[in-house]
Amino acid sequence: MKYWRVVVNVPSVPVFPPSSPPNSCKIDGMDQILRGIVYISIGLVLLMCNAYYVRALLALRSDEFTILPISVVRTAGADSKDTKAVGADGVALSQLLQARIQSIEKDMGIANDVLLSSPERTSNVLTDKGGFASGIAAFMSPLDPVRLPTAVLSPSDVKITVSGIEVGGWLSWIESKISERRGLSYAIYLTGGNEKKLASANLSVISGKAGDTEWFESEAPVGEIIADLAYATVKARLSQTQRSRMEALSVAEFETLVRSISSVSVLNRRIQSGITTEPGDFKEVAKQLLSLAAKARNWPELSYMTAVVEERAEDYDRAAQLYRLVQNEVAGASPVLAKAISTGEIVKCIARVDIRRSRVPMPKYTEADIVRAKSTIDSVLADVWPAYEALFQLKLVKPGIRIINEVNSYWKKATNEIWIGPMWEKMPDVVYHDAAMPFVERYIGADRTTTQPKKAAPQNANAKTKPGWKDSIDTDPTGSTEFSAESEAVKIAYAASLASWYKQKKAGQVATNADWVLCPGAVAWIYNDRAKLDLPLRSLKSPGSAFPGDSQVADYKSVREGVHREPHATSGVGSKAFYEVAINVGTERAIRLWLDALTKLDQPTFPALANATIASADAMHDATLARVVRQAWTIVDIQP
Repeated sequence: MKYWRVVVNVPSVPVFPPSSPPNSCKIDGMDQILRGIVYISIGLVLLMCNAYYVRALLALRSDEFTILPISVVRTAGADSKDTKAVGADGVALSQLLQARIQSIEKDMGIANDVLLSSPERTSNVLTDKGGFASGIAAFMSPLDPVRLPTAVLSPSDVKITVSGIEVGGWLSWIESKISERRGLSYAIYLTGGNEKKLASANLSVISGKAGDTEWFESEAPVGEIIADLAYATVKARLSQTQRSRMEALSVAEFETLVRSISSVSVLNRRIQSGITTEPGDFKEVAKQLLSLAAKARNWPELSYMTAVVEERAEDYDRAAQLYRLVQNEVAGASPVLAKAISTGEIVKCIARVDIRRSRVPMPKYTEADIVRAKSTIDSVLADVWPAYEALFQLKLVKPGIRIINEVNSYWKKATNEIWIGPMWEKMPDVVYHDAAMPFVERYIGADRTTTQPKKAAPQNANAKTKPGWKDSIDTDPTGSTEFSAESEAVKIAYAASLASWYKQKKAGQVATNADWVLCPGAVAWIYNDRAKLDLPLRSLKSPGSAFPGDSQVADYKSVREGVHREPHATSGVGSKAFYEVAINVGTERAIRLWLDALTKLDQPTFPALANATIASADAMHDATLARVVRQAWTIVDIQP
């Protein structure tokens, strides 16, 4: 609101006294002209006052907010330099504040326009087919559009002086009363030495909340304090539509949010222009947004933007977590985002990120990691070894641990060592399995009489054709040792059954509440695929279903017909049979039956194992047990 300064000095007009003679009442021509000038001047002044009055009334009906002159308060210790540093003119500071508010409003408007337009050309697309998830903008601004019309109040200085008497002061009083209704008041307090400044803002008229004030302490230059006051004002304006979310943020955090949104919009504009963006371009803004999203809970739009930025920064784990958070916040989402959630668009985002997660290599192990892994694996072996000795009633020399740079694990008979990759430190089931092999080997040695394809130690630790433990007998790396594939499968099945027995024993479980899987997370390492972190390597309950591509079989027909020969695949036959017995009679009873069958096993084949377990069951004179064992082998297509 701009006003004017009018100073009118009305000269005294001569008036003839009543005692003048009649002939002196004649008005001189000059006097008449002077009187006319006076009347015209007064009329013009009154016309200007009426115009000002009408304008003030119209202001009452507009949506403009009036920025009152900023008060600059100096404490006793403030020196005269403070006045020069801050400026004595509060109107000038108010104009600076208005300009900063308009700049923020403009930047936010541009950012929203850019963010809500999906890129048509991308140099590093987020989906395998290019582009972004359909039906929803790649970036969605968490802030509503803001409109904050303002005017700066420059107090009018209208002075009307008639015969030396000032009569225009009442206009200033009316003006101040009119401005109070939509006036924004600010103050800056200077302390001694101009080192600290306190700033306050009364924003009740803009937020609609009584007593809504902001204040802060700063040593920054006055220009930065004005910027902070501008952000506080815009934040108050947004409180009308996003009150709970604005209340969760301080002025400084709101400023960070606005700047972050602007940064994201700049990057989005670059993508739209076909300019290459790198993950590093998004990392800093992702860090800022993540801290804000963590503080401002139940803000789906902010979580969504942060998820997209984290995805661009290639932090797929965090992006997946945030997308899932958005998926569960449909109740508090905007109509656009709520529709995207209900139509499955966020589910597509989650699936896209899960695909990307699978392309992130598993972490590398350092020397310190390897030392720690060996210590952990030693502890697991020391835990399980006495249990196997007690179960078999054998005292054997405990194997050593040798860490190898492979995603593999096996017992090497020649040196009595478990050769194992460091990643298995978090999967003790592998150690349970390999620790069982020396005990099983005492009963089932390598069968060198049956000619089978030669099997050498795998040279590629990441080979994906045969995921799992390496054949756990001592083989010559040159491939000179021959052995029966089926005998090896029987030993692997025994080791898996023993590992399941000890896993349940350690966890205090029984057959009916155990998960009957081994090594959750192993598949991720074998395939170098983080998306498979939760998938187990083996399922005794349902061989072949542990993970997509699991090659294990649960029926002997494919083994008999030569369809499957690989020992790890065919070991599923023995594992499934053991599960069927254990689930009916208990794991403890089943494992002791299986160990007794070892003493009766005339040759290491599954039909021979079936006969041995049936013989052991019959020897126990338990009809139920004998029936369960026969039924188990029938399920895997072996007719006793």
